[in-house]
Amino acid sequence: MDFHIEWFDRLASTNIAMRDRFSQGLETRNGQIIVAREQTAGRGRQARKWLSAPGQNLCFSLFIQTEAELMAVPSITMATALAVNDLLRGIGILSAPKWPNDVLVDGRKICGILSERVERKNNRKRFPSLHSGETLLHQTKCRIASPTSGRKAIRRQSLTCEKSSAAGGGTKDELVTTGIIVGIGLNVNMASKEAEAIDRPATSIRIE
Repeated sequence: MDFHIEWFDRLASTNIAMRDRFSQGLETRNGQIIVAREQTAGRGRQARKWLSAPGQNLCFSLFIQTEAELMAVPSITMATALAVNDLLRGIGILSAPKWPNDVLVDGRKICGILSERVERKNNRKRFPSLHSGETLLHQTKCRIASPTSGRKAIRRQSLTCEKSSAAGGGTKDELVTTGIIVGIGLNVNMASKEAEAIDRPATSIRIE
């Protein structure tokens, strides 16, 4: 997977920013990442707030384009928690994943993950095809009116034509694009005083 990273100084929530980008039909690549230096209205499970002061923590969202169903979201969340846990243990922090979406150190939260499935319907017009590469824009029906008979009458034949456009200019197919947004909040530079002000036990890489 190739990653395309966009940095923002301030966002309400990286998950909301990614979801808005996707739902508005803007380019959202597989591996797209949105990072915020400050997050003012982040959220976790059960509507818990996940705020981040400027330059204190790592808050970002990753978009994965996949046809996976909603039931796959918890597995992706836990796989992400395991990856973060491996990273922390690799730098000497004895962390452990907590189901379903946290990573803790001695019962104190150091990382939270929020994953959500998104889908977008894309309308595409489909026209009846005449030949490969050609599009039928309208159909013309003609009939010959011959009021009299005989050889001379052939010259007097009139051609009556009716033109009818294809209904609505074509029919519409609904193509559905689906994906999963994985939001990660990792406490990096948060000091002990700031951790104590949180309504639940928390820690950071700096503290550890």
